[in-house]
Amino acid sequence: AAGFDDHYVNLQLQSLSIPQTAQLLQAGLPGRVLYSELFDTFRAVLPERLRAVPGSLVRVVVRTLCDALDLEPLSYKLGRTRAFFKNGALFVVDARLRAIEAGERAISSDLADDIDQAISVHC
Repeated sequence: AAGFDDHYVNLQLQSLSIPQTAQLLQAGLPGRVLYSELFDTFRAVLPERLRAVPGSLVRVVVRTLCDALDLEPLSYKLGRTRAFFKNGALFVVDARLRAIEAGERAISSDLADDIDQAISVHC
């Protein structure tokens, strides 16, 4: 019986991002959310003119919003297509968004300017 072709198996694991996923789990970042899903969640607190940004800039907007929500920098990490969160960090995001929507908490009035500046740097 033939054994596994180590080189082929390694290529398959790499193409499925298994090593990166294992590193994120090992770092304690099990929660992962697509940027588009986070953007849809954040959309309600965005100024009207920023509710429709090109898909290529959604990551920049999400990063800026995480800063605006005062998330602990070590509680999340941004990947190519997803944001990764430590246990409990998504609950914090949800609670802060609910507080903003209820008028109990405010995010910087300069949020639109911060997002515009971040977008201009990445364009």
